[in-house]
Amino acid sequence: MKNSLCLFICLMALLASCITENQQSSQAEIDQPAVTEADSISMVIHYGGKKPVKTIPNIPWQSGMSVYQALQAAQATTPSIAFTDTFYGGPFQQHFIKSIDSVYGNTSIFWFFCVDDMPSKTGSDSSFVDAGQVIRWYYTSTFGKCAPEEN
Repeated sequence: MKNSLCLFICLMALLASCITENQQSSQAEIDQPAVTEADSISMVIHYGGKKPVKTIPNIPWQSGMSVYQALQAAQATTPSIAFTDTFYGGPFQQHFIKSIDSVYGNTSIFWFFCVDDMPSKTGSDSSFVDAGQVIRWYYTSTFGKCAPEEN
């Protein structure tokens, strides 16, 4: 009888511990707010007619986020993107975007971005975004000009 009582007490303690962990886990899920426009950015990818335009809303934003970091964050969202880049060190310290979703640039056409329809004057590592802003990537041969929407 003594062993049964001891076993019963141990099982009850274990059960109570599991219930407490589940309650804490459920509370942690409740405490995590959904991403809203106030703490997110959006990205629109214009493929120069090679693919339909893709919009990625609600990319989680962090203070001090660069356009390059936003591109990385967009990889973890739905819909997502894939991109390739080359890092240029030395005096540049910039990532050059070679492709987005398997659409590759070359010597005459490349990826260029605008933030809130303002053309970039620096590279993606040196351009920063605020919450609520929209980054548009264009597959274009025109540097410094935000391209119009494709049909």
